[in-house]
Amino acid sequence: AINAVEEQQRNDFHPWTLARIAQVLAAAGRTEEALHTAQRVEDDDLRSWALARIAQAMAAVGRFQEARQTAERVESNNLRSQVLAQIAQALDASGRTEEAQTTFQEARQAAERVEYDISGNRNRSWALAQIAQALDASGRTEEAHKTFQEAKLSAYRIEYDFYGAIPHTLSNIAQSMYACGRLQDSKNTFKEAILLANHLEYFILFNRYRVFSRIAQAMAASEMTLEAQNTFQEALRSAYHTKPNHI
Repeated sequence: AINAVEEQQRNDFHPWTLARIAQVLAAAGRTEEALHTAQRVEDDDLRSWALARIAQAMAAVGRFQEARQTAERVESNNLRSQVLAQIAQALDASGRTEEAQTTFQEARQAAERVEYDISGNRNRSWALAQIAQALDASGRTEEAHKTFQEAKLSAYRIEYDFYGAIPHTLSNIAQSMYACGRLQDSKNTFKEAILLANHLEYFILFNRYRVFSRIAQAMAASEMTLEAQNTFQEALRSAYHTKPNHI
């Protein structure tokens, strides 16, 4: 009777709340309940998010086959690619290198299926950067380098970049590079982001401010303190309608 009451209460929850409950259940090892709850999330994106978190929890305790099966149920190609990369990294850490290689390939295939549009290219870039980070953590450095370059190429394919999506995406890639210890690649990519941000149409002042602020935040997270300060000053200049200063 108690279970029936709990079930009814869960059905009455907001989709985001249900997704969070599924995540908590998975973290507690109650994966069957987590999957049951996730399937009741009506919103496609939130259901994908919940299933991705469940797959991560399964991989963390070595339930790799179930993790991969759950990842395949994630409808979002972007999220599926990221969680498959994390599963592959866990497989590599467990010495199951052949399975890891296959799963990394599946992650890349999912990233490549992200649709080509303004948001799609940005999401593909972020997904590829996450895959590259997982490859690097697994010691697959050459594959990681190649995947980082593919992530940057995808960012440059973003069209009609009035809102600064390209420099913003490049700064995220640079941050991922820094996390892997690829310091020079990270600095070079941040420089590309700054250069592109400086060429944004200046009449869209708020967008310049927002883009420079986001780049500054990524630089600060990458321990590039001086560069972050200079970039934030550029954001303030945009906010106060003053002439931009090329960094």
